[in-house]
Amino acid sequence: MNEQLTSTPVYDHDCERCVFLGRSTDGYADLYHCTECHGPTVVARYGSLGHQYASGLMFASINPWLGEAKKLAEGRKLVCE
Repeated sequence: MNEQLTSTPVYDHDCERCVFLGRSTDGYADLYHCTECHGPTVVARYGSLGHQYASGLMFASINPWLGEAKKLAEGRKLVCE
């Protein structure tokens, strides 16, 4: 069974429009895709505090969590590049 597909977010996230994609494979981040946060983007939340996240499609090549979120979003046809 794929943990990413069956898990729920661990951390609070304040954007109701974000689509939860699953937990990162290392288990440390909740992964999201959003079309409302300044254009299409991916988000990796690693804590519930406001500043505890990383985001941006342009950083997917250097941030493993964002790269994983991008791949998941692409698999669901949510990201078009």
